[in-house]
Amino acid sequence: MIGCMHDLNTIAELHEFLRTKSKGESEVERPLEGMEVALTINGMVHRNVDKSEEEDYWCRDENSVANFHKMVDALKRNEMPPTVDFIAARWSDPELQEKWLKAGNLIGSLTFERQKAHGFTAEEFIDDLKKTDQVLSPLMIKDSQRQRYFRYPRLKRALNPGDQSVVGAYLKKTGYAEVPATIDSLDSKFSELFCKASSRGDQACANLIKGYFTPLLLDSALRARMIANEIMGRDVKHIMMLEATQFTSDNLDEILKFCKRMGVKFITLDEALADPFYQRTTREGGSEAVDLLRRVQKRQTGESDE
Repeated sequence: MIGCMHDLNTIAELHEFLRTKSKGESEVERPLEGMEVALTINGMVHRNVDKSEEEDYWCRDENSVANFHKMVDALKRNEMPPTVDFIAARWSDPELQEKWLKAGNLIGSLTFERQKAHGFTAEEFIDDLKKTDQVLSPLMIKDSQRQRYFRYPRLKRALNPGDQSVVGAYLKKTGYAEVPATIDSLDSKFSELFCKASSRGDQACANLIKGYFTPLLLDSALRARMIANEIMGRDVKHIMMLEATQFTSDNLDEILKFCKRMGVKFITLDEALADPFYQRTTREGGSEAVDLLRRVQKRQTGESDE
């Protein structure tokens, strides 16, 4: 288990958590009581994979129909509200996306290739959005999804204020709701370690990885709640991000049950976005919600967020 703990300590947030806190859910039985959270997913498992590109990737088999059904079934078992999956259109799998919609869930845009906005001019970025629309719009129309959702990859907007203004106007004109997040589950940082342990048949290590994920998720949620209260003087409705990884596929049912056991009430994304908090901007013109998330990340790695 020494090697397993060594790998886990490469996750900076977990390393700091273990350094400063004892393992355990909380001294309070339901520390997230009354906290309203909209679950969102970034990416989705798909079958359009170049296996040669993933040859040396521990989670190379995560893109499968079986994993897709694991996630859909976990959402259904936990009676979750419609969950928005943000898709990079280049890797869209229309058949699976249609099944996702038929299961009562929704889709959003994560650009065409999930590239950060500051690598484009405004015109190039809008062209990318139009290209994505050509893929996703027919699916939304077919399933009568009225609201459109957009999330910047890694939640990073364009660096140039002028370009950002142009892109923001385009999103508004075309009916997209820009979706930030306040809680990063950090599941992607656990997934490759989980796959590595599973591939060598080390179930004890895989269980240890799962065991440390949930207290860190709780820590992320508690910090987000505390900072939101510092800003607004009240609880806000939060938005959580998960990634469509092998770890998430295998453990989503347990993750959702854990959140509910901690007191979370899951709500729709529209309910969360209706909170006036999501209209707030920083002095630099950025999203207050994304700034909150960055502050959580800094505190979790022992940095100052001043």
